[in-house]
Amino acid sequence: MGRIILFESNKDIIFEKTTTKNRVKVTVKNKDGSFIHRVYRYNNTKGIEFDSPYISWENLNCCNGWIYDEDYLKKAVQKNKKICAGISFKKNQEMDNYIKSLDRDKYDYADATTYNGKYKFPQINLVRKGCLNDYFNLEEVIDFYELLGLNWDYVNADIFNELFYSDLFDLINGSKDYKYSSINKTISETIIAGLLLGYPLESTASIIFNN
Repeated sequence: MGRIILFESNKDIIFEKTTTKNRVKVTVKNKDGSFIHRVYRYNNTKGIEFDSPYISWENLNCCNGWIYDEDYLKKAVQKNKKICAGISFKKNQEMDNYIKSLDRDKYDYADATTYNGKYKFPQINLVRKGCLNDYFNLEEVIDFYELLGLNWDYVNADIFNELFYSDLFDLINGSKDYKYSSINKTISETIIAGLLLGYPLESTASIIFNN
């Protein structure tokens, strides 16, 4: 029981964890307490953690829900902190230089540039080689979600397995009928998006249960 700070950003955003006997609440707020951005609630897993270098509250900090350091995403995949990152650039030349610096034996990317009238917003989706199965143990994923209260029988195994074993590049380049950034996702697709972007399973469970 008690409160701890899970993560503090360089933009004065903190993730504060409050634990009770059976439940946990993570509050994302300004460091001075002036504004609460989001609250995640989930089952108390009694000290059992989902351990992966690709999963962290620091990754969740870059979910576009509040201000964050965009430079983090430019390095996180290469530093083995994320599997996939959506990276924005101020200018085309900056994006071109970034792409040229990538080790194409390790990473793939898809152009995700958007347009708003006459304005262009250069962006790419960067992803590691392989599939999610190369980075996560499926049994451990299922066990932890069930610990969080999600009965895996409610997960569409056909959809989940297809995406979990698909080439990661196909998940971001339009080859699959799947958009990780879409707000209209099934439970299976929501879990895949969380793994792909490196968000804590606890936060994904909170979203699934609408807590």
